[in-house]
Amino acid sequence: MKKFILYWSIMLVFGMVGAQGHADAETPVTLKLTWFHGSQFLGFYVAQEQGYYADEGLEVTIEPRRKDDQYIMELVANGQYEFSVGGAIGPSQADGVPVIAIAAIYQFGPDTLFAKADSGIVTPADLAGRRIINKSPGWQRMLEALLQRENLTMDDITPVEGGWDMTPFFTGDVEVWAGFLNDEVIRARQQGLELVTLPLYEYGITTVAQTVATSRALLESTPDLAVRFLRGSLRGWQWAIEHPTQAVDIMLRRFPEMEAEREFHLAAFDASIPLILPPGTRLGSIDCEAWRQHHVLADVESAEELCTTKILEAVWESLQEGQ
Repeated sequence: MKKFILYWSIMLVFGMVGAQGHADAETPVTLKLTWFHGSQFLGFYVAQEQGYYADEGLEVTIEPRRKDDQYIMELVANGQYEFSVGGAIGPSQADGVPVIAIAAIYQFGPDTLFAKADSGIVTPADLAGRRIINKSPGWQRMLEALLQRENLTMDDITPVEGGWDMTPFFTGDVEVWAGFLNDEVIRARQQGLELVTLPLYEYGITTVAQTVATSRALLESTPDLAVRFLRGSLRGWQWAIEHPTQAVDIMLRRFPEMEAEREFHLAAFDASIPLILPPGTRLGSIDCEAWRQHHVLADVESAEELCTTKILEAVWESLQEGQ
């Protein structure tokens, strides 16, 4: 970390951080997605298409998750990928993997419970006695936290073990489904259902979504690379937010196999925008203090190395100067 601070100070003195579009040759960079291609990564595709990465002297490859992918954070830490977005960064850090969070694309996670509008469910208190999908240990932990707010436990509901197939919800075998505001909720509404949603962030159950991470080694050796990558990325996200239909079309031209679900992708990104840039926030904001206090990181030493706002602050400053 001392090397990082020293290098950062030198860069600030010589004004290197604010420079845009002056690289003699494009530097190859790989962004590793921790899921498959989709609108949740829209701003990165836009940054490529609109030339924002090229402006930074970067040749960015966006690599999706593969079915056999494992230990993505370890691959970021050892330099196989320069950056990643999404994924279980916190648990990897807790295991000692030297990756660091530098920005968060989504300020609120899209995680939600939802039910049919005629179910009588309006608030979390109404979950008592209901048949609720239990998709995974992670979802169960969030459900338990929500129930606890209402002095309820898993014994007060009827958990139904299941996966991603929503048929039990459509048939009524399951009354409450767990999913994302920008995915399953959209798909259910496209089936003609009226829904009530219980977004977990509205009840203080925050989840980190689409966090941009890199290795500590990269920040120590070439923090300017992180600044350039993040600046190009945030320009892409800002353009996508301002031009959502055109942004989706950019993605569909790149992945024509998604064209059949164009209306879904438009609706999904529309549902994402309030989560990405809610009122009173800045694009990419990350609360490092909250990050360090997350329960999975409670026992980690050198917590200051888990998250930094320095890259983001440099990006914001340079973008402000460029306006």
